Order: sequence, then structure tokens, then C-alpha cells
Amino acid sequence: MHPVLYYLILINVIAFIVFGTDKYRAIHRRWRIPERTLFLLAAFGGSVGCIFGMIVFRHKIRKKAFVFGIPAILLAQLLAVFLILHSLIPKKLAARAAVREEFETLKNLDADDVDSYISYGDIFPNSRTGDIVSQEISEVFPLFFQHFDYKIQSVSILSEGKRASAKVSLDVLDAQALAKVFEKTYMEKQISSKANPSSVEYSTEDSYLLLASLLKSGSYGTKEIDAEVTLICTDGEWEVERTDELDEQLTGYFAQSASSPDLFTPSEVVEIHFDTLKTFGPEQLRRYFHIEDWLSMSDQSYINDISQALAEQIHAYFEYEITDCKYVSDAEASVSMKITSLDFNKILKNYADGILAYTQTSQALQDGNSGRLKRANELLLECISSNADAASVEVKVTLTNSGTGWKMVHYEDATQAILGNISAASEQIKNTMRSAEQQ
Repeated sequence: MHPVLYYLILINVIAFIVFGTDKYRAIHRRWRIPERTLFLLAAFGGSVGCIFGMIVFRHKIRKKAFVFGIPAILLAQLLAVFLILHSLIPKKLAARAAVREEFETLKNLDADDVDSYISYGDIFPNSRTGDIVSQEISEVFPLFFQHFDYKIQSVSILSEGKRASAKVSLDVLDAQALAKVFEKTYMEKQISSKANPSSVEYSTEDSYLLLASLLKSGSYGTKEIDAEVTLICTDGEWEVERTDELDEQLTGYFAQSASSPDLFTPSEVVEIHFDTLKTFGPEQLRRYFHIEDWLSMSDQSYINDISQALAEQIHAYFEYEITDCKYVSDAEASVSMKITSLDFNKILKNYADGILAYTQTSQALQDGNSGRLKRANELLLECISSNADAASVEVKVTLTNSGTGWKMVHYEDATQAILGNISAASEQIKNTMRSAEQQ
């Protein structure tokens, strides 16, 4: 109920009680309430209460000043209300029509009108101003408002009729769910790009194309938002004032949700990262981890074959399990996990045994240094390719949050666990090969 209505009810109840009190005091010859006070109560909106008090308590009904004066005040008030409403109603109707026109256009938004209603910076505030937005994006962007609806609750005229405020109920896209899917997909693409040698920097246009794809392929529902729309009257024409808050509301607070530092938990960030790695094939794993860079071998001709064999082993055995998540502070967290991958210790043992058996043969003497080195590489490739054992290691991943979301910062142990502790194994392989070559 409007506050003015509360006031009118209260002032009229008070006026009615005051008239009854004054009648009671008159009967018992006590101190009376000044007539000026009674007229002031009527003047301040309590005229109806005064009239009922006069009738019910039969008070002041013989005084012409009250018999004619109180009804005259009421008539003057009613006339004033009529004149005010008569001047405001057309303005309210015009303001309401302006709001309706604005939102009806948004309900039926086409590609040509998109930039007039929602700027691209409203969706991705950190986008570079120089980025070029393709026509393809403009054509699909209205999907953001495909289920948009509204209901105008009330319109109030402000500031001598030059400004107005409309309370509107908006049915907008439930952008919280969309933001989570978008950011998850964006993170996956960023991780995958590291396994693609031809990848380029992810642009703002790529972000829009991704958003468009998600809007086309999924249904994210709607939610109701109560909004207050400001209008400005210029030369008799009402126009909706576009504010950052209104733009955020129209997009369901997508930008705010997507940039929330708590959109994902630390565990969810780790899951997204390692789930993406599990989708990689052997070649992608080799490129992502730069496996050949970890191998210290004198014979470069076998590096590609051995790194590919290692990638195939990782692809076959890599699994992970998150066992715990602890928040060190609001800006730091630690995720404990068990990583399963190839058993490099078993590979090294089989390799050492194979080298030992080979060097004790007459063939090793006949092969010479280069031949023994070649055979050592062949044995290593065979041991890796034929491996059928996996090993599990407990590791911790450290994440930090600077206000833009949780990010993995220290995960070298996890990388080594996936690679089977290749840094230590590489040195052992090098020593074994050197030993075989010098036999």
C-alpha cells in the first residue's frame, strides 16, 4: 500500500478521536481542544475523520464555521487531488507508453537493433575496444532475449514532471547457469589451445561466438527481477534512461556472474583442468606436456618415437581423484588428489634388466658404441610400449584467488605424477644409456 494512503488513514483516525475527546471534555466541563487545532487536522488531510466525528459524537454541529468549513476543506482537497491527477495522468500514461515501447522492442530485437540496446561491453567488460564484432555475432545475439518479458507495476512522476520512475518486473535469462557453462567451456578451450600448435590468442569475437553457440544449443530458463526504470522528458517526449544497472538487469547479471570470484570452487577448477586433459589424445598430450623436452638423450633420432610412446602410456593409464580441499585463506586454497599414470619405475627396472642382459652378450661387443646406443634406444622404446603397469601418487595443487576466480599456480607435482616423474627418470635413462654405450 502506498505511504500516502497510510498517512491519510492515520490522520483521519486521529481527527475522529480528537473530535470524540473534545466532546467528552465539553460534557465534563474540562479544558477544551482549540478549534484552530480541529481545523488544522482537517486541513492536513483529516477532513473525513472530522466530519464523521461531528456526526457520530454530534459535536460542533450547531457552529456554522464547522458545518460549512470542514466540508469546504474536504471539497477543496478533492478538487486539488482532481487537478493534480488531471495533470499527471497524461504524463504517467506517456511515460508508461515509453517503457512499453522500449521493452516491446527488446522482446522483438533483431540484429540491426542489438547495439542500440545492449553494448558488447555490457557482456564482456574487459574486452578490447579495438576488437571487431562480426555480423554473424549480431545475428545470433538477440537469442539472449528470446524469452524476455516484462510487467509494468507502477509509474511515478518526479521533479516537476521532467523525470519519472517506473517499477517493472522483468523476466530475464537465468544468466547464473549460462555464466557457469560459458566460463567452464572457455577454460576448456584455453587449456586445449596449449595442445594445438596453430592456436592463436582467444579474442573477444571468439567469446561471443562461444556465447552464441551456448545460447543456441541450451535452455537456461528465466528468473524474475524487480527493476526501477528512470525516464527523462525532453520536449514533451519520454525516453528511458539507460544505466549500467538496467543493462546488467536486462542481461540477467551475466557479466557479474561470469566475473564472480566464487563462480567455481577450487575443486571445480581442478576438475575442469584435469577432465580436459583426460579428453586429449596421445598427440595432444605430447604437445601439451612437451614430453620431448623432458628427455635427455644423446641420440635425437629416437626422441619423437619415445615421447609418442610415453604419451600413449599416459593416455592409457591417466586417472585422478580429488580427496580433499582446504582453504588456507580467502585468497588461497589447496586441493589434495591422487593421480594414477604409467609406472615409470617398473619401466626403468625392465629397461635396466634389458640393458644388463644385452651387454652380457657377444652381440653387444660386435655392435660397437653406436650400435649399443641404438640398441639401448630400441630397448627403451620397447619397455615403454609394452608397459602394462600403473602407479598412484598423492599430490597437492595450490590455487589462488585475486578477485577474478580461482587459478592453479603450483601444480608441478601433479604434472610430474602424470608424466610418471619423468624428470628423475630421464636422468636415470641417460646414465643407463651412457653405461651401455661404454660397455
